[in-house]
Amino acid sequence: MCFPLVLWAQPNETNVRIQAGVKIRLETEPKNRFLADLDRFLELKDADFTTYRYVDSLNYTTYKDLFDALKFIEVNAALNDSNYYRPYLVNFVEQAENTFLVSLSFRGSQNGEVDERARMTFLAQESNHTFKFLNPFEFYTKDWNTRKIKNAHFYYRGAFNEEEAEAFANHNEFLAALWNMESRPIRYYKCLNLQEVYQLMGIDYHVDINGVKRGCVTLGKANLFVSGTNREEYKHDLTHFYFELQVPQQSRNWVAEEGYNINLTDYWGFATKENYGFLKQYLAENGVTPLEIFEKNRIMKSPISTKMPVAALIMRKIEREKGMDGVLQVITCGTTDDDFFKAIETVAHITKENFNEVVEEELKKYFSPQN
Repeated sequence: MCFPLVLWAQPNETNVRIQAGVKIRLETEPKNRFLADLDRFLELKDADFTTYRYVDSLNYTTYKDLFDALKFIEVNAALNDSNYYRPYLVNFVEQAENTFLVSLSFRGSQNGEVDERARMTFLAQESNHTFKFLNPFEFYTKDWNTRKIKNAHFYYRGAFNEEEAEAFANHNEFLAALWNMESRPIRYYKCLNLQEVYQLMGIDYHVDINGVKRGCVTLGKANLFVSGTNREEYKHDLTHFYFELQVPQQSRNWVAEEGYNINLTDYWGFATKENYGFLKQYLAENGVTPLEIFEKNRIMKSPISTKMPVAALIMRKIEREKGMDGVLQVITCGTTDDDFFKAIETVAHITKENFNEVVEEELKKYFSPQN
């Protein structure tokens, strides 16, 4: 892929390079002010914008996680270069009076090859001779259709599956009851895939999510749930949403939580029974033990790995025998696999010595006619 030549700004005018062909359609004075304010915005990105001069306070606090994606974006750790990825202005489009969509590409070069890390878009608004830079999510979605079911507010384009939406709204109520709290007024946005989710949130491209299709972005304080499944429900990640609100990160055991969630909802869009079917087949065909494929975590059906369905069987047994108190004790045990093993031994007397027997027996119970 060929990139156009870059026009370099005059020294001391701006640190942002302006890609050839990009036209900033402003008079000289506001154009210089825009470039100066953009420079200052980027200079402040590694710290919180506490003065709010170059951001809108409400927009910034709502979408802070997205602004945080800018932090230290210029660093290339592999090359030990703290200023490798440089900002290039690649688009400037007027939307309304004093309102513009501004796109930046963060890239460097190696051996003559362009190395782009990310491309981000902001909504630039001028007021009182200062440009503020906003996350564009609300601007992009302001004309979407809306529907409210119970305490879930759905935003969508095109067709709407009421049955799936109701299932999601019911799951929201279930999770709130589980935590003995009021249900959150979830704002659920239905997007085609994870790439569209990030594009709506101003991240047009990022090397870390390149090619990833399924997923979501959640902002708990804003009750925002932006789903990249092209469906009206994503119960799996709504479960994680509530756990993230309630469990401190340093206590949260992802393996236990994911295992519980597989039993409660699904995994990578595959139903619980399908996941256990994949696991049963993998064990039969590969001559391996549950403990081995828990610790080594192999891929059994891309992107599904062996570890989480094995953990799900452990959590299934604990929930049946110890109830939610036992489940929560394991999920809040700490972040490591060692924490997980200590917790399941304490709660359910499951050790590495009887781990295989427990998992195999639980898998057999799941597929028994009596289940």
